Amino acid sequence: MLACAARAPRASPFSRGISVRFASGWLFEPELRSDSGVIYKLDESSVHPQRKRPPVYESSADGQKYYVRVIAHKEDFENHLRLESMVSLSPHVRIATDTIQEHQALVYPSPGLLSLRRPRTTLPFSARRRILRDALRGLADLHDNGIVHDKLGPWAIFYEDTESPNQNGKIGISVNSVALGPESWVTGPGPDSNEPHRSPEAWCRARRNQASDVFSFGTLIIYAMAANTAKRLPFDGDPTKSLLLKDRWHRALLRQISMCADNEGFKGFLEHIGPDHPFQKDLVQLYRAFDEDNSHQRAPIATDNSLTLQPDAADLVAKMMNLDPARRITAHEALGHGYFLSNEEDTSPPE
Repeated sequence: MLACAARAPRASPFSRGISVRFASGWLFEPELRSDSGVIYKLDESSVHPQRKRPPVYESSADGQKYYVRVIAHKEDFENHLRLESMVSLSPHVRIATDTIQEHQALVYPSPGLLSLRRPRTTLPFSARRRILRDALRGLADLHDNGIVHDKLGPWAIFYEDTESPNQNGKIGISVNSVALGPESWVTGPGPDSNEPHRSPEAWCRARRNQASDVFSFGTLIIYAMAANTAKRLPFDGDPTKSLLLKDRWHRALLRQISMCADNEGFKGFLEHIGPDHPFQKDLVQLYRAFDEDNSHQRAPIATDNSLTLQPDAADLVAKMMNLDPARRITAHEALGHGYFLSNEEDTSPPE
């Protein structure tokens, strides 16, 4: 069984040729020679000086723009290279084009990032659907190779940053990603930076696999295609960024039960996390708020008009986001859904 355990902070891997020091303690050279011999000139202003995590630098070489991504821990860097090699032939997975192993850095072509923070006018909804479809193909390729992404969010989906209406989408592998054997699970706490896109089993710190990725991808379809999510996502447990973890857990799971659970799905989820799980009692109490005292109303994804999703998109998302991991469709089955097979152009939903 594999686990994604949190690692203690370590010293910077950069120890030679120091010329740039950030408040976070990370050290880097303004020019780096890659393992292939290319010289990358780094834009020091592309990293905030107070950033606590290993930096991602904008850089250039031979007139082209690139990102240089540093991975702090050597075992994470080596694991990342191994995972990318497993899917190196996939046209829908973002793969490093160069490496700087001395500094545990990966080099990627400079992309655009799928995000509602980018103006709607620059990315039509028809292009968003195409990018999501391509990224889902990349996720299916990861799953075919036994890889669980485990940190899906809008930052993991990339497209060509051009004015062309035919941008190709790709998915990027996370440092949290792990390759699993048959009947294996990711265990331990889930990633702490994707709460609005976190699966219910990740919120409960229960076992996770490819089905957890499918749930998270369903939230990305809502994120990209629903008109009313620009300011707040339906599963954002802390829109004010001020709540304690237990309160965020309560708000997020309450919303997920409201939108994603029927009786069979909830029963299956309880079986998934196990009868001795510490959250069993709390989950049952949340569910009773809908079925017994009616203090909360259900809002199933497939019939909830407040998301302003197209009907076929809502049907797909509902199938991807069943509360019970065993009842969710797979990435390949999602690609075969009519929403991604249709040639009908998406139009922006009403505001």
